[in-house]
Amino acid sequence: DPEFDSWEFHMDYPMAGENYVHGGKATLDPIINMGVCGTEENDYLNAIWIMMRDGTLVIEGEGAMHDYHYSTSTMPYWYYWVDHIEKVEVGEGITHVGNTAFYLSGSLTEASLPDSLTSIGGRAFAKTGLTAIDLPESLTTIANDSFEYCSGLTEVEIPGTVAILRGFGYCENLKKVILNEGTGKIDSEAFRSCTALADINFPDSLLRIEGYCFYDTALTELDFNNVVTIAVDAFNSCKALTELTIPETLTTYKDAFRGCS
Repeated sequence: DPEFDSWEFHMDYPMAGENYVHGGKATLDPIINMGVCGTEENDYLNAIWIMMRDGTLVIEGEGAMHDYHYSTSTMPYWYYWVDHIEKVEVGEGITHVGNTAFYLSGSLTEASLPDSLTSIGGRAFAKTGLTAIDLPESLTTIANDSFEYCSGLTEVEIPGTVAILRGFGYCENLKKVILNEGTGKIDSEAFRSCTALADINFPDSLLRIEGYCFYDTALTELDFNNVVTIAVDAFNSCKALTELTIPETLTTYKDAFRGCS
């Protein structure tokens, strides 16, 4: 990351080791370290990260975070404290959580997201210890594997602003998913191998369910409402599935239920 003290920002931020005023209240926990995490086209200066000694990682600024990648050269600098991160606070003004931003943060159990957020990048929260996540109504895009392998998640509600749903595969303790009016498609492998998933609703707006969406889940009954197309193997190996309500709108669902005993 570029040197933090080589640029000016529209707010007054403390340097490492000083007390930090956040949300109008001064914390007694000093900063461990801080830096920039904005986009390359903005010279990374539109957003900053602040690692607090109490385990809170704060992201503040305007616009999108940088998209990182899981390699030694492009992981975010705060990965030096990956086992120390227990909470993430993404501040108002941030519109995009970058790829792999908090990937593998096993101690991370809590994250707050702003109303300004519109997208969450690939693996952004994958393999973290999140136990719950409140997704804002401003959110429109969740990447393919944003929340994969979050074994602490038990329930999630998806705002209707997310037109194409994806990104929660292999969350082994996820039991309930609440969809809202506006979501039109559930993308491939969105909930693959969520082996505890037994409860989901399909809103009127949902028209398409892609392949392996619900592979090896614990669903027992389904009302497809206005769904038009279910792709091959969308519900493969759903062995607990015993009851289906098929609407007249559903015209394509060949081989969608293979392996359902």
